[in-house]
Amino acid sequence: MYLDMLPTTFGNTLWFSEEELQELRGTNLYRATELQKKSLLNLYETKVEDLAKKLLNLDGDSEIEVCFEDFLWANSVFWSRALNIPMPRSYVFPEMQDVHQSGTPEADKKGSEVTQSDDLTKETTHSTVHGDTVWVEGLVPGIDFCNHDLKPIATWEVDGIGLTTGVPVSMYLLSAAQSPLQIDREISISYGNKGNEV
Repeated sequence: MYLDMLPTTFGNTLWFSEEELQELRGTNLYRATELQKKSLLNLYETKVEDLAKKLLNLDGDSEIEVCFEDFLWANSVFWSRALNIPMPRSYVFPEMQDVHQSGTPEADKKGSEVTQSDDLTKETTHSTVHGDTVWVEGLVPGIDFCNHDLKPIATWEVDGIGLTTGVPVSMYLLSAAQSPLQIDREISISYGNKGNEV
């Protein structure tokens, strides 16, 4: 159901036809689009294409073919609605937790590398480590249907123990408006400081 409700196309310049893109020639946006598309195509060809084939084979769907446009769609879906979500370090890096518990010198070395990531991770996700919490960009079905606003009328919070929602480690919206919400008013949230270029 969630996937069926996601947009199928996007209006950003990565989705422009060649003719539409030529209208931007000579602008910073044209160059930024060109570089971003080249970077995404390289990521798709060097990592995603083979990985998608392997995963589809494991799932028994070897007839399905994933093309660059599919990857571009997934990238656009993710980055147009990703939220910075706090997660327990052991959930994001379960193998690191096992290594730390063993108490070996290698564990300390690996633990210091948690903030580093390989090229694929750099392209697809972002994480920041603070103590036992890792902030990871991710999708939150439902909340991610809210549009962005610099002055949002709602914020989102994580319910770590399930006190508010009844479900541990869940998220919920909270009114940020000074007055009660109007029934016909759009609920907006802030997705953070993100540009609209591409």
